[in-house]
Amino acid sequence: METTEPQPNRKRWASLVIVAVLLSQGLVTAASIEHLGWPFVSYPMYSWPHYWGETINRYTLFGTLENGTEVAITADDLNMNFWEYLWGPVEAVRKNKVVSIRNYLTHDRHLNSRVTVTVRLENRPLLFTAHGAEPLPAKTVKVIHMDNPASP
Repeated sequence: METTEPQPNRKRWASLVIVAVLLSQGLVTAASIEHLGWPFVSYPMYSWPHYWGETINRYTLFGTLENGTEVAITADDLNMNFWEYLWGPVEAVRKNKVVSIRNYLTHDRHLNSRVTVTVRLENRPLLFTAHGAEPLPAKTVKVIHMDNPASP
């Protein structure tokens, strides 16, 4: 019985494809362009499981400006990804870390030219059911009044 070796050209092409995929993954990871990196790094590989009847918290920050206007303070506004936003400013408000909140508000002021005098953390939870996620009523988790607004 005769076994045939793959042709050298096929081996080279297969090797080039493998190297290209690995280089793409490395480039996307190193360049912090996750939104362009699917399927390499932009998927929730290590997300936590959710079970029926469980509530999934969804936090959003809102700021009241000097003129009384209320605006959402999003991860994009602060030039952050979801996890940086959740473990940074959202966690700072939840734990009443005023110095950290001031730093984030100063960053927001430089990026968006707005002065925030009050920060409100709101939870808009979802209930995980057999029919999908159902929104629950929003509730305010914490309100923090900034004595001295973040200065330039």
